[in-house]
Amino acid sequence: MTNEEIFRELRKTSPDISGVGTSRKITKGVKTDIPCITIFVNKKKPKSELRKGEIIPREIGNRLTDVVQATFNALPLLALKPMAVWEEGGDRTLKYRPAPGGISVGHKDISAGTLGGWVYKESKRCILSNNHVLCNVNLGEVGDSIYQPGPYDGGVEADRIAGLLDWEVIILSPPEPNDSTDCAIAEVDNIDNVDLQIADLTQEVKYIGSPVVGMETIKSGRTTAITEGPVDIIDLAIDVNYGEGYGIAHFVNLVGMAVDDYIYGGDSGSWCLQKKEDGDPDTILGLLFAGTAAGWGIAMLASKVFELLDITLVAPINLKGTITAGGLPAQGAYVLAYNLNTSELHHTTTNELGEYELTPGHKDEVILVSVHFTTDEVYQAASQLTLKNSPDETLNFTLETYDAVANGQTVDFRMYGLDWLIADLNLRKYVSVWY
Repeated sequence: MTNEEIFRELRKTSPDISGVGTSRKITKGVKTDIPCITIFVNKKKPKSELRKGEIIPREIGNRLTDVVQATFNALPLLALKPMAVWEEGGDRTLKYRPAPGGISVGHKDISAGTLGGWVYKESKRCILSNNHVLCNVNLGEVGDSIYQPGPYDGGVEADRIAGLLDWEVIILSPPEPNDSTDCAIAEVDNIDNVDLQIADLTQEVKYIGSPVVGMETIKSGRTTAITEGPVDIIDLAIDVNYGEGYGIAHFVNLVGMAVDDYIYGGDSGSWCLQKKEDGDPDTILGLLFAGTAAGWGIAMLASKVFELLDITLVAPINLKGTITAGGLPAQGAYVLAYNLNTSELHHTTTNELGEYELTPGHKDEVILVSVHFTTDEVYQAASQLTLKNSPDETLNFTLETYDAVANGQTVDFRMYGLDWLIADLNLRKYVSVWY
């Protein structure tokens, strides 16, 4: 059974169940290395006060269980405290231009949350934070003003930094548990107001990672600034209370840091990063949005958030150009882009005007090759370049004749020690070799 299935089954007889996750067993308040299914309850009771159906079995599906008292709340229900500072700029509740991650931000009609960090929606630079921070718990409309700092910290219309762009709806008080997500993005009004760093933490986040139990994490938030601790819970299914007038939302596949004071009200939207032993953290694991009275941190998986909102950490590069051979447009020329850092291979063919267009990668080195076949000749060219954070780049090729023979063999490109077998592109006529 999955943890979500266990949650649903236990709730049939035990309405006090607040969550189910995969964790390590806690014995006498000490975390052990024993893996278990952790059953969270709103209030832990002695067995003598439980009905027969409410008693949690010692094992479920040959997995040990542990029962822990914890109630999960969206962070606006926890006290806001303007207590954190940013070493470079001072109070995190002040106005900053350009604005880094880890400082105060909020929809015009809320209190305040955290500007988690900056992402791209296609070519648009956006803030990534929570729905309840940027979208006022589903009530926002596209274009709504986002203030930095948030209204609680004195933000007004003159402090608008972005406009609400997109969000995932939080499903509140459903008759059956649903898979909710609390995330939103807002497009910056002026790109000069963007500071890619996350305050006191890192200059740039480059990767999206997958958390595992025991992995060390670190975050930068409006209220508690820099806090850190290991991943204690994965595959967490919980009910989250959004307060009077909103209700309960159900979430699955979350990650939790069972660390006191990890997060408090105003830290909503902070990015949970993987802590590195050496150097600045550069990998996002999750988007923090909820916690417990003790300050445990609960986050949605970054991979899921990025997929649902269709966002990236860097701008997608649209590469285009014109291919000519013998002074004429090369229609049907193969254009191949190989990303040296990600090993991704992209390909397309030119139209009747010799034009091509593809998206080979993000801000990375690329080797681009073009090959064009006629009845008895092969035309080809190659280039190595570094793509920058620009929505469009143009690269035109003039193909040169290459002496090759139609011998039925697969095209095999050898460049800078890199071997490509392009059999899947059906180029089965020639052998070409570069060194």
